[in-house]
Amino acid sequence: ALPKTEFAFAQALLTHVSKSKAGLSLKQLNNRLMKQSSDPSERAEQIQNTLACLTDEGYTTAPDAEGLVQFRSFLLRDWWSRNHV
Repeated sequence: ALPKTEFAFAQALLTHVSKSKAGLSLKQLNNRLMKQSSDPSERAEQIQNTLACLTDEGYTTAPDAEGLVQFRSFLLRDWWSRNHV
């Protein structure tokens, strides 16, 4: 249960990650989410907070050593891609 603006940010983040089978790096996510949040430091914080929530909920993996974020399951990624992109 996220507030409306945080929910929209989470949806945008998941949509971007779903478009790449290999996942996206934090830098790539930062670049793709510029429209959602124009302030770079605020955006970086939003990404971290949103990823923490999405990881806890089982949607995504935590960023790995290279900062790569992926859907936890390819089935979930494919479902998200079909239904939300």
